[in-house]
Amino acid sequence: MVISICQAVVTCVPLLWMVRVTDGMPDPAQRDLLMRQEASRQTGGQVMLTVAEQKLDAYLHRLKEQEMSAAQFPPAIHFFKAKPLIQKSPIFKLLQKMPKGAALHIHTSSMVGVEWLVKNVTYRPHCYICFNWDNSVRFLFSERQPFPRWDCFYGSCLRH
Repeated sequence: MVISICQAVVTCVPLLWMVRVTDGMPDPAQRDLLMRQEASRQTGGQVMLTVAEQKLDAYLHRLKEQEMSAAQFPPAIHFFKAKPLIQKSPIFKLLQKMPKGAALHIHTSSMVGVEWLVKNVTYRPHCYICFNWDNSVRFLFSERQPFPRWDCFYGSCLRH
């Protein structure tokens, strides 16, 4: 009982002191600092955009605000009803024009099998096999013979 009272005092006294110091009102400058720190720790938070990227970012932000304030907001509607709205969306049309890149998240059920990979990918032009010292294998596509690395022994192209 004595220990739990001591723990309560140790926990509550600093909180009460902070409330007294701030008069119960959060400091806007501290909040802004915390928000900037949080944003800088997000993925891409340290990236500096070029002028053109800033312009595109502002444009996308305006489009997003317009869609969010529309009478029908697609994410709030069942997909089958929202699909025509999505397809007409200026943001969707812009995203369709953008180059597509790597798979950032993938489930094993959507990946191809090893047999398909060996038959269809490893025999493509410019495919080199990298045998690692830990007995793993990597594939590299390169116009020329890859530069030797200490951790990788490159086999020749499988397709000649």
